[in-house]
Amino acid sequence: MRKTIKLLFAMSLFIGILALSGCTSIMNNVIQNELGYTNAEVEALQITPDPDTKLTRTTAMLVGAISDLSWRQDEDPTQTEPQSEENSTSDMSFINEPEPIGKEMTFEIPVEDGSIPMILVWPKNYQKQKGQIPVVMMLHGGSYNSGDYNGYRRFTSVLANKLKAVIAFPEYRLAPEYKFPTAPDDVYAAWRWLLIHAQELGLDTGKTAIAGDSAGGNLAAGLSIRLYANGEPQPDSVALLYPNLTLTPTVY
Repeated sequence: MRKTIKLLFAMSLFIGILALSGCTSIMNNVIQNELGYTNAEVEALQITPDPDTKLTRTTAMLVGAISDLSWRQDEDPTQTEPQSEENSTSDMSFINEPEPIGKEMTFEIPVEDGSIPMILVWPKNYQKQKGQIPVVMMLHGGSYNSGDYNGYRRFTSVLANKLKAVIAFPEYRLAPEYKFPTAPDDVYAAWRWLLIHAQELGLDTGKTAIAGDSAGGNLAAGLSIRLYANGEPQPDSVALLYPNLTLTPTVY
């Protein structure tokens, strides 16, 4: 099972590289040969419920391959009894295994009508870094109604180690229980708390960034605009990862 999933990951990366190189036909032939699809099967996979929409060959084959995966257990003719939950080979936790980090701390951030947790992740060997450490506040995606630190543990650890920075991960309150503007107000409160407590945490307020993916990208952009409008200090950079910035029916 793991081998199959890792193969798909590797293929996805390979697809990206080839697509940038313009080698679409080569890419499609490689994928088709690897997955063993016939031309007729690929054409069938390209069909969608919308008669005006047809998947590309690349997308169709990958969707088909993912659909064919058994998420319960690997096919093993020698196995006669179901695996226990503890020993199941369909356990997907390895995808989200974090890298080794320096340390992790959780703080309760005061917000209107309560508090929210914010997890701070230090990079490995942070003790060897001279002076205060740069800080990045990462705002997670999830359509404003899902997502939490557990789903971003690996990403956060990689980000901390690659940037040699502390990653601050606020778990802002989610819809539909908490309606707009709760989420933007929560991340604003988290950012202000971070700057106020930066010195005691050993963080460098001269090297700051706000990042976010999808819905988090929207919140990151909105937070930066809000700080600017209020005349408050801006982060050194804002990283928007496939941000949700428009309500128009476009694919982004």
